[in-house]
Amino acid sequence: GLPSGGIARLWRQTAQCDARSTTLEASRTGCHAGAAQRRIAVPSAYLLRQEKGLETMIKKLKIHGIKVEELTKPATIEVESFVIDKVARATREFQGHRAINLKGHTQNETINFPAGSIIVHTAQPLANLAFYLLEAESDDGFVAWNFLDDYLENGKTYPIYRLMKETKLPRRVTR
Repeated sequence: GLPSGGIARLWRQTAQCDARSTTLEASRTGCHAGAAQRRIAVPSAYLLRQEKGLETMIKKLKIHGIKVEELTKPATIEVESFVIDKVARATREFQGHRAINLKGHTQNETINFPAGSIIVHTAQPLANLAFYLLEAESDDGFVAWNFLDDYLENGKTYPIYRLMKETKLPRRVTR
């Protein structure tokens, strides 16, 4: 699993900077020690299909206290997707994992999401934590800790989509 202190420590640092953080910062620098690696707008929500390979990650979101919802009906939604240009895997293990970093580009597209697809809104108390866990290029999120390895290849689309504008969706909270 995720290391016990890394995510929580980083989230607390980010939360102290700005409740609606728009940057991914190097986990070693903290809020006030250096510049952000890259500026990324916080989406209205994250969307992903409920697939077997993503079940552990969805459970981890809930364990961390992040509100997770699901679509109650199929929906066609305009989203921002992340296309992977480069997967960099660490050569050495750290805490039983080989860290992964992604580089890529975004594109806008319209996707059909079936009923049961997962929605994580960023208008919630743990939005910054959700941001750090779910962003493709986060240095301490689900990608870095090998939760999404089966989905990560050059040229593939990252399985977590970004909803950039507030959209009314048929949904309910999952348990």
